[in-house]
Amino acid sequence: EEFFRTRDLPAPADIFDRKALGAVKAESTVLPEYAEGAASVIVVGDSDYDRALATELGAFFVDVADELRAYYEGRARELDELAFTYEHPEPYKRFFYGTRFRAVLEALNPGAGEEILEIGCGGGFYTRELVRSGAAVTASEYAPSALAQARRNLGELAGEVDLRIEDAQRLSFVDQSFDKVLLSEVIEHVPEPERAVAEAARVLRPGGLLAVSTPSRYSPLNLAYGVKRRVRGYAFNEHLHEFTPGSFRRLLEPHFDVEALEFANFVLAYPADELYLRLGSPGLGLLERAERALARAPMLRRLGWTMVARARKPAT
Repeated sequence: EEFFRTRDLPAPADIFDRKALGAVKAESTVLPEYAEGAASVIVVGDSDYDRALATELGAFFVDVADELRAYYEGRARELDELAFTYEHPEPYKRFFYGTRFRAVLEALNPGAGEEILEIGCGGGFYTRELVRSGAAVTASEYAPSALAQARRNLGELAGEVDLRIEDAQRLSFVDQSFDKVLLSEVIEHVPEPERAVAEAARVLRPGGLLAVSTPSRYSPLNLAYGVKRRVRGYAFNEHLHEFTPGSFRRLLEPHFDVEALEFANFVLAYPADELYLRLGSPGLGLLERAERALARAPMLRRLGWTMVARARKPAT
């Protein structure tokens, strides 16, 4: 009960004690019968017994001792992602994250009736747009509190989305379940990005499309972000991996044909961005024009912080 309450999740429909189970968890016949036919079953625990139960039920296992998940749990409880990014009160912040959003959405090109999986839905900003496009959307997050935040932000639209707790490296879906997969700003956060890409390929139908974005390692903004981490003494570096344009392609090519690699987010690097915000974001139109010009420049375009790939799973 405490786990669900502190993560702002709906109260569980039932809680089974040992007497109700009639045996230890992994040997009880009550839970398999109860879970049969359920759309989503999550086992929360911290032991091999809990993991064995999840395996038996074919359920997703949430390890409460998982430090990475615990970090993102706390982050989701402390930070409203949309208010901090796409819906920030400062025009510059909305412009910056909106630039990434448009580049990613253009790569994905969602359409009515398409079955789309969004891995790492965050605050639900992309999810909302995917639903409005008429797609059948499944949106997932790694931490329950992050998924709860997306549900709140979606409001009435949440009823039109299959919201799931999923590990990008070990998806629970059967092979060839989706027409398209969105993997935006995720692979740099997971311990095994190769497995996340392989899983995205596995759940895509032949000829299916992956839209994936990640920071570019040697872009000026990323190098400045590294300085910012040191200046501010961040306790945890969320970017477990960083990719160059070449290593990004090599990550995708074992499973996909890379159709396009675009770049976004050229302005402004730290600490110029903070000074600009303090000045009240003057002349934002000039920054927007600079962003568009740099994105088209043959050589300079590779300096963008965000790399966005459009990749196709082979048809055979």
